[in-house]
Amino acid sequence: MRVEATPSPQHGVSASAFSDRATSRLVIVLMNERDLDLPQAVSIANGQFPATFAIWTTSDALALQQSGSLAVSSDGTFTATLPARSVTTLVSDLPGAKPSASP
Repeated sequence: MRVEATPSPQHGVSASAFSDRATSRLVIVLMNERDLDLPQAVSIANGQFPATFAIWTTSDALALQQSGSLAVSSDGTFTATLPARSVTTLVSDLPGAKPSASP
């Protein structure tokens, strides 16, 4: 199910977010259309949030490749670095869910 996300967080970046109640999975998709890496602040509101996200990147150099993980602060905020001209998919299972390995 699509959940609310800021449609245009900063110039050249778009965001979408999805939640699957059956699996308790949360997915955030951030697209950077610019020719430079960009830091993007993210804040999760109105509900539970995970401690970490797995980062999956699609760019000129990567094809949906897992490229690390990202910690979420105790207030539900974090900053993701979006590679130039890329789609960054952040995937996590919410607290109490069984972990999964792929998006």
